[in-house]
This record gives sequence, structure tokens and C-alpha cells, in this order.
Amino acid sequence: MKNEHPNLLFIMADDHATHAISAYDSRINQTPHLDRIADEGMRFDA
Repeated sequence: MKNEHPNLLFIMADDHATHAISAYDSRINQTPHLDRIADEGMRFDA
């Protein structure tokens, strides 16, 4: 069965800065799972 609709996952977090996630070049925090999602999908950079 062909999936005609794309999978969409929207993650919104409040009260943290971009430097809290290593996908945004954090040298303090390691977030490998969020990094993989960011690498394989789309990021909305402000």
C-alpha cells in the first residue's frame, strides 16, 4: 500500500535556546536522537 501523505513530525519546545541541542552546534549538550531527526528531515532556522 502506497502512502500518499508524507509523515510529518513537528517538535516545538518552549524555554530553551538553540545552544541546548547539538544539531545547532552545542558543545555542552549531546543530543544524538534529535540530531538524527534534524539531519534526516528539515530544520527551521530563524
